[in-house]
Amino acid sequence: MKIGTTDIKDVKFGETQVTKIMLGGEEVWKYGEDELYIYAGGRNTQTVRKYLKSDMSYIGETESYSGTINTISIDDTHIYVGGDTTRTVRKYLKSDMSYIGETVSYGGNIYSLVIDDTHIYVGGATTNRVRKYLKSDMSFVGSAPNYGNTVRAVSIDDTHIYVGGDTIQTVRKYLKSDLSSVGVTPSYGGNIYSLVIDDTHIYVGGIMQKVSKYLKSDMSYVGETGVSYGGYIYTIAMDDTYIYVGGIMQKVSKYLKSDMSYVGETGVSYGGYIYTIAMDDTYIYVGGATTNRVRKYLKSSLTYVGDTANYSGTINTISIDDTHIYVGGATTNRVRKYLKSDLSYIGETESYGGTIYSIAIEN
Repeated sequence: MKIGTTDIKDVKFGETQVTKIMLGGEEVWKYGEDELYIYAGGRNTQTVRKYLKSDMSYIGETESYSGTINTISIDDTHIYVGGDTTRTVRKYLKSDMSYIGETVSYGGNIYSLVIDDTHIYVGGATTNRVRKYLKSDMSFVGSAPNYGNTVRAVSIDDTHIYVGGDTIQTVRKYLKSDLSSVGVTPSYGGNIYSLVIDDTHIYVGGIMQKVSKYLKSDMSYVGETGVSYGGYIYTIAMDDTYIYVGGIMQKVSKYLKSDMSYVGETGVSYGGYIYTIAMDDTYIYVGGATTNRVRKYLKSSLTYVGDTANYSGTINTISIDDTHIYVGGATTNRVRKYLKSDLSYIGETESYGGTIYSIAIEN
């Protein structure tokens, strides 16, 4: 199980992220004129596999990363991969999945990887800081000051990096240009598993069963969800007006962003821990453990709409486009595709060969 974003990308859980992962928000990109692809990574097989979205057929894969892949980000032409054991970011060409190069070692397992137009920002264990690499040649640019413990979540905007993780219980802010420390929030009170940002604020969830809100400009505390989620928070999704929270309590709770007031929760329990939430303008799509399905709820009222067929293993990651849902996880070890409108099963990839932790899709 991978906790935090990213992912998140879900990454994006920043990562073109799936979110990641990934892990919050995700970026999607188009490659080619008509053919669009899915990129999946995880455990055992330890490669990135490429599948055609239209029919889920296998296209090819990278050479082995030589460790579990925790996070994938993509841009127009390349794939960037981070994980365990190897502890570097590896870069592959999307067109033929060939190896291009890699960074120097991060120094510990990589849990969060986000990219902008020119650079890669990496966080994880042991080194406990954000390291910055140049995308063009994968060269090391610099390190932020030590966060103090494992970095679980990294988010970026145009000018700054926001970091959360274990033990330290705060969000730290660094300048992207030179990685200098700019500020730190008051304590969240426990480990941070999920961190999302909008134009003005930071929203943090984790072990303290609440979402805390901080002002990006000066990192000051603004408020928190007055009604407790009731258990650890593993994932936060948001739109312009609301925050949607999932985790150990097997429900999605909805709060107003402006004053963090409680709006409601999904009346029908998911039936297991929730690890990933994806949403569009109208619906929420939820995945996790035990139930092992994607459940669909109406955003406005949080009423239950329906379930996909059983994935037959814990769902770690969900990605969506305009018409379909793409799901990866444990046991089944495949990417499955469902129709958003009625949640019917469309098809699946061949087996990845191990648990899938990260999916990136092109749109």
